[in-house]
Order: sequence, then C-alpha cells, then structure tokens
Amino acid sequence: MKEKISNGYKKYKELKKVPRYNALIKLGLYLVFFLVFGSIFMLNRVPNNNETKETTNITNTNKYSFIYMINDIIINGNKDENIVFNYNDVEYKIIDNELSCNIENCEFEYMYLFELFNPISINNYIKKGEVLYKTEYNDGTIEYKYKIIDEKVNKYFNSDSSFEIIKKDNKYIINLENYNIFDKITIEYK
Repeated sequence: MKEKISNGYKKYKELKKVPRYNALIKLGLYLVFFLVFGSIFMLNRVPNNNETKETTNITNTNKYSFIYMINDIIINGNKDENIVFNYNDVEYKIIDNELSCNIENCEFEYMYLFELFNPISINNYIKKGEVLYKTEYNDGTIEYKYKIIDEKVNKYFNSDSSFEIIKKDNKYIINLENYNIFDKITIEYK
C-alpha cells in the first residue's frame, strides 16, 4: 500500500515538473475547489423574496364565491355581476358600491372587507409585499406569509402600520393586530 502511495507521489512530482502538466494540475484543483464550495453554497442558499412570490388562485375576478370568517362570524356569498352575501339571516347586495338589503335599516359593519380585501386587492398586496416565510407541507400544500404596508389600508385604519397575509391554497388569513383590530379575518375563495 505504501509503495502505491509513494509511486503515485513520484509520478505527481514528475508531472509537476513539466509546465504544461503543472498548469493542468492547478486548473484541476481550482475546478474541484469551486465545484465543492459552489455546490455547498447553492444547497444552503436562502431564496430571495422574488423567488417565493405567488398571487391569488382566482383567475376570474369577476365571478367567484367567497367565505369571510371574522372570529365567529361567517359571511357566505358570491360575486357575479354584483356581490351578494348573507349575514345574520339577511341577504345583502352591493351594486355599484352601494349596499342594499331586505330590511329597513341596512347597515353592515364589515363593509371594509369588500373594499380592502377583495381578490384584486389581495393580489396587489401580495405582489408588493415582503415574503416573511414559505412553508411546504408533506401533503404538497404551500403556505406563504407576507408583510404588507399599504397606503389605502393605513388611511382606512388611520395608522402607519403593516398587516400580514398568510396564504395557503385558496385561503387567506389576514392579521390586522398592528392596527389594534383583533379580528381574525379568514377569506376563502372558490
């Protein structure tokens, strides 16, 4: 075994004396060095924000069904030409940004949901937001968490803060705690 090693070392010394082979040996060592450390770097690389951006799953923003859940309140509805939804056994309609319903005093305290958190708005928030993390689950689903700073939302809540959107499939959880609104808003589009 020692003989093989010493013969290999002698052969290396002889090849190293020839300038052509000396250059090839150095080139080979550099190649091995950069391949090893380059592959280690690529495997441990953290993806940047642009690589993990994703938008809503809704391709047709003119016609969809939705479920808004605010804490224990559930609002089911759909959008075709107008938005129609049910809340507290009352059917509401939003036609040309005007609210109407089948009772006398037609008020809806969560109107901001349709103004600020519709599919087009959520898509725009995600495009300009910062990705906080991306999680891939064993069942193949992927969850994204975004930090959003938006002037329209800040103006509505009279604050200079940010909010978070957690997206998993066609479900969006909106965290407005930074605005001192502790409603947990979950939106699911179909």
